[in-house]
Amino acid sequence: MAMAGGTAPVTLAGTLVTHNAEVLSGIVLAQLTCKGAPVIYGSSTTCLDLRAAAAPVGSPELAVFSAAVVKLAQYYRLCSEVADG
Repeated sequence: MAMAGGTAPVTLAGTLVTHNAEVLSGIVLAQLTCKGAPVIYGSSTTCLDLRAAAAPVGSPELAVFSAAVVKLAQYYRLCSEVADG
């Protein structure tokens, strides 16, 4: 779970790069362990509320990240699942 401003860059693009690297590395590990294993390109990526140090689930940013993640999954022709606020 890449969190913009916490475990990933604060920008949308930077967070998506971090998220994509995390998911693809997990998919590679799954395929190395069991070739042909079914995988889902998933995400609960959101931003970090820097004042409260919490993940604001349901924020407008979550919807933007989720839409971008679905487009990435479509690009890789994988099933996707994203967080719903």
